Amino acid sequence: MFQNRVHKSIILILSVLFINNIPATAQLKISLQEAIELAKKNNLQLKQSENDVSVAYQNKRQAKLDVYPNLNAVTGANLNFGRSLDPASYTYVNQQTVSSSTNITTSFVVFQGFQKSNLIKENDYLWESSKSATKKVENDLVLTVVATYLNILALKDQLDAANQQYQLTQQQFEFEKKNYLIGKKVTADLSRVKFQEAKAQLNLTTIQNQLNNQKLELLQLLNLEPGIKVQLISPTDAINQSYKDSVATIYKVAVNSLPEIKQADYARLAATKAIDVAKGGFYPKLIFSASMASDYSRGLQSNLITFDFAPNNFFAQSRRNLYEVLGLNLSIPVFNNSISKINLSKAKLNLRSAELNESIVKSNLYKVINQAYGDADASEKNYETAQKAYESTKETFDVIQKRYKVGLSNSLDLIQAQDDMNTAEYSLIRAKYDMIFKRKILDFYSGKPITY
Repeated sequence: MFQNRVHKSIILILSVLFINNIPATAQLKISLQEAIELAKKNNLQLKQSENDVSVAYQNKRQAKLDVYPNLNAVTGANLNFGRSLDPASYTYVNQQTVSSSTNITTSFVVFQGFQKSNLIKENDYLWESSKSATKKVENDLVLTVVATYLNILALKDQLDAANQQYQLTQQQFEFEKKNYLIGKKVTADLSRVKFQEAKAQLNLTTIQNQLNNQKLELLQLLNLEPGIKVQLISPTDAINQSYKDSVATIYKVAVNSLPEIKQADYARLAATKAIDVAKGGFYPKLIFSASMASDYSRGLQSNLITFDFAPNNFFAQSRRNLYEVLGLNLSIPVFNNSISKINLSKAKLNLRSAELNESIVKSNLYKVINQAYGDADASEKNYETAQKAYESTKETFDVIQKRYKVGLSNSLDLIQAQDDMNTAEYSLIRAKYDMIFKRKILDFYSGKPITY
C-alpha cells in the first residue's frame, strides 16, 4: 500500500510539473481524480484558506511565547538647560548639562488566574478549527470539480447528439428538396424541414457555448491557463455500480470524519477555554520584575559635550551609579466597571452559541445525507425511465421515417417524432450523469475516494 501511495505521488508530481510547462495551446488529458488533485494544489480560494490557517498557527505560537519573561534594554541622552535635576546626584543644578540613562528590565507574570495557560489551549483549539475549516473548503472544492467535470462530459455527449441530429435534418432537407423539385412535395413541406434544420443548428451552437463555459469554469477551478484545451475521460462502468449502504451507516462515517463537524467541535472547545480565560480576570495578578540601570551627568564646557577620561568620566560614573531592583507587584481587582463580569457573560453566551451551532451542523448533515440518499435513488429510477423513453421514441421515429420515405407519413409527423426523440436523448444523457454525480455524493459522505 505504501509503494502504491509513493507511486501515485510521483505520478501526480510529474503531472503537475508537466502541466506547469505545457504550452497554452496544448491539449491536456486528465481523469476525474487527477482534476481533483490539481484543484487541491492550485486553487486560489483553497490557498487563501490555508493562509488563514497560518495566521491561526501564529496566534497559537504567540500565546505559548507569552508565558516567557520579557527582556528590554533602554538607553537615552538628554541636553538640559537652566535649572534642572541632576539624575546622577539627585540635586538641582543651574547650568547646561548632558545626562544619559541606561536600564535593562525584565518581568514575569507569576500568577494571573491561569489565563495564559487557558489562552494557550484556546488558541490550540482555534488552530484546529481553522484547519478543519480549510478542509471544508477543500471538500467543497472537490464537489464543485466533480460537478463541473461531469457537466462537461454530459454537454459533450449532448453536443455529439446535436451533431447527429443536425446531420439528420440536413439529410431530410436534401430529401425534401429533391422531392420538391420533381413535384412530390410542396413549399410548406420544404419550409418545415428547413426550419427544423435551423433549429438543430441553433441547438448545436447553444450546447457548444455551454460546453465552452463549463470548460473555462474547470480551468479556473484548477487554476490553469485559459488557452489549454482539456480532454476529460468518460466513465466506463460507473453507471453499473450499485449502492447498498444505509443512511445510518453513511451518517455514522460522515459525523466522525467530515471537517465541518470537527470545526464546530473545536470551536465549542475553544469557547469553553474562553470562559476559563474570562474567569481569570477575577483573580489577583502577581508580577515579578527585575531591572538594572545606571545614570550619567556632566556639565557642558564651552557648549560642547565631552566624555573625557577624568575620574568623573562617562564609564567611571556609569559604573559608580549602577543599581539593581527586584520587585513583586500584586494587582487586586476591586472594581473595574464590571469588565470581568461582562467578559465572562459574553464568553458563556459564545459557548452556548458554539454548542447550538454544533447541533445545527450535525442536524443539517443528517438532513443532507438523507436528501442525497433519496436523490441517488431517484436518479437511478429516472435513468431507467429515460432509457425506456429514448428507446421508445427512437423506435417510433425509425418507423415514421421509413413511412415518410415511401409517402405514408407527412413532414409534420416526422418532425414531431424527431423532436420527441431528441428531447428523450438529451434527458437520457442528463439522467446518466446526474445519477453518476449523486452516487459520487454518497461516496463522498461515506469517506470513499471520488473516482471511477
